[in-house]
Order: sequence, then C-alpha cells, then structure tokens
Amino acid sequence: MYDVVFGYVVGTLVGIVLFRWYVREGIVSATLDMLIQEEYVRSYVDDQGITQLYKWHELDQEQLWDTLEGLLNEMEMERMNETDDSA
Repeated sequence: MYDVVFGYVVGTLVGIVLFRWYVREGIVSATLDMLIQEEYVRSYVDDQGITQLYKWHELDQEQLWDTLEGLLNEMEMERMNETDDSA
C-alpha cells in the first residue's frame, strides 16, 4: 500500500518538475527568438561558436557610429542605383 502512494507522489513530483522545466525553456526560447526577430536584441557568433546577445545601447559609441555610418552608406548606394535604373 505504501509503495503505491510513494510511487504516486514521486511520479507527480517528477511530472511537475519536468513540466515546469519544459515550459520555462519554451517560454525563454520563444521570447528570445521574438526579441531577435523584432531587432530589440542583436546576436553574433563569437570565435568559440557561442551565440552572444547584446542590445543596441550596449555597443560602445565607436561601434555604434560605424554601424550607423555603414547603414547610411548602404542606403545612399541603393538610392543612387534606383536613380540610375530609372534614367
């Protein structure tokens, strides 16, 4: 009789722990994927193959300005290509 109760309690506890772990992993993964997709969080792969996450404001100022300057140059090149194509 005690072995049935013990098995029930242990099985219930294991089920609860596994369910909580699965839900937490799913929620964290889905949230990070959404934040990366919406570009609130940026990511890159470092030299060791580990994905590193960072926010825009965590970049140092020189990196930020270099990135913005590159984006502006790219936009200017696209605009020049559009005007060349239309002429």
